[in-house]
Amino acid sequence: MGSVLGLDIGTSAIKAVIFEESLKGEKVTAFYHLPYAQPDRAHILEDFFSLLDEEGKSFDRVAASLNGYEGSIRIVELPFEDKAKVGSVLPFELESEFADGSADKEFWFHEIPNRDGEENRAYLCLAAARERIHEVTDEYIRSGFRPRILDFEPFADFNSFSHSSDGTPEGICVLLDIGSRSTSINLIQDGLLVFTRTVFFGGNDFTSAIAEELNMSFADSEELKFEYGLHQGDEGDANRKVDQALLASLKTLSKEIDLTLGAYWSRMGSIPISSVMLCGGGSALSGLKEYLEREYEVTVKEVSPFAGLRLQIPVPECALLYSVAAGLALHALGLGKIQHNLLPMRPPVDTFVQKRLSSHCTAVFLLALVCCICIGGEVGLSYWIFQELEEQYHQETRAILQKQKENFKTLGALQKKIRERKKLLEEFSRAEKSPIHVLNYLSSPEAAGIELTLDEVHLENKDADTRVILRGSVPYAPDIRRLETLLQSVPYIRKVILGPVEQSQLSGRYEFKEIDLIL
Repeated sequence: MGSVLGLDIGTSAIKAVIFEESLKGEKVTAFYHLPYAQPDRAHILEDFFSLLDEEGKSFDRVAASLNGYEGSIRIVELPFEDKAKVGSVLPFELESEFADGSADKEFWFHEIPNRDGEENRAYLCLAAARERIHEVTDEYIRSGFRPRILDFEPFADFNSFSHSSDGTPEGICVLLDIGSRSTSINLIQDGLLVFTRTVFFGGNDFTSAIAEELNMSFADSEELKFEYGLHQGDEGDANRKVDQALLASLKTLSKEIDLTLGAYWSRMGSIPISSVMLCGGGSALSGLKEYLEREYEVTVKEVSPFAGLRLQIPVPECALLYSVAAGLALHALGLGKIQHNLLPMRPPVDTFVQKRLSSHCTAVFLLALVCCICIGGEVGLSYWIFQELEEQYHQETRAILQKQKENFKTLGALQKKIRERKKLLEEFSRAEKSPIHVLNYLSSPEAAGIELTLDEVHLENKDADTRVILRGSVPYAPDIRRLETLLQSVPYIRKVILGPVEQSQLSGRYEFKEIDLIL
């Protein structure tokens, strides 16, 4: 099966994962977290792909992302739901939303829950500059790898969350991806991403606040941030100052969350918050979870992007860093709930598709082979049964010929007799009254007074007459006459011919050698 690379290039580090597709499910085979100082994305990509090449890591598809602040999100309400029609009118509907117009932008959208009683359809729309998309694509091409998928960071966060979450809570779930310099605030309702907003606030702002409060360097403040975090206790003057700095920054974060909720509620109505979910490296701040629980009075949890996935290697210490990378990899495997691809042109067939086609063709071939084996076995079994039946037929025919040497000298004579009998039975079946009616009559209550025993019944069709010849016996001589009279009274028996009658020396019964009935 194929493997995919989910590549998240942040403002200070590369986060990447490699997922491998298998029959048992998706498997995580590699994690990468590589901080960098140079801002040139092309050189960063070249160094990263060189590292993969040195380690012998291979992949068949690359999924990249566009930063959250490089796209614009709007909610649009339209009176129709035809996807092609929605896509064609979005540039005109959103023309006034952008200072530079919508001519140089690409649009993507998906339907979201609407307000109660509203007939129009609501859509969450993403607009991104066409030039920026081409720039990102060219950066990857210069590094030697063309991405197959270009996703939007908040959408990748949502795909990672929806794949790892157990269910869809009621109300609004706030998914926070706190990066080093920006934070994506995603609102999830009824299992759908209904709104997202990216703000320039992240983990570096926590560090900068500590550095300013304590007059320390950024590096020392970063170390202090992870060592102490937010405690709000009376453990010393330094800790109180750290708490004060972090609380001021967290109030800024809370304000941005409130503004995001207010922007959504102003369009769609007030909906209560059910939970807050955390991901991203900045979410590892000690005390952040407790602060948000007190602030919003809801459950706050960390999202593990690798829940429900098989791991070939242990999960890194800070798994929250990989939420975007994991969401990109899931999208590349076709498992993302949101499948928007921001690339205007992409290769129709890459190595991943080729491997998947190869595996599917192999599976079809094996299935066809199994079917051919089963069909061949069934045909062989049928042929063997046929041969057995044919041999049995020949054995029975030889036995009949052996017993009937006087009547049938050859097999052809026997087959001729069989054909004659078959023809006779067909003619009997077309007759208005058949010999069965005679036998049924003899067993009816009208003939119950005669204790009749039939030894043989012969059928003949001679001179267009249907004839039944009976051989049997009765206990008394008068019964012969009674039987003859009874048969003569049957309307469909045209003639009754009684043959010789003899009394048996052994049983004493009167045996008639032949009663010929012409129907």
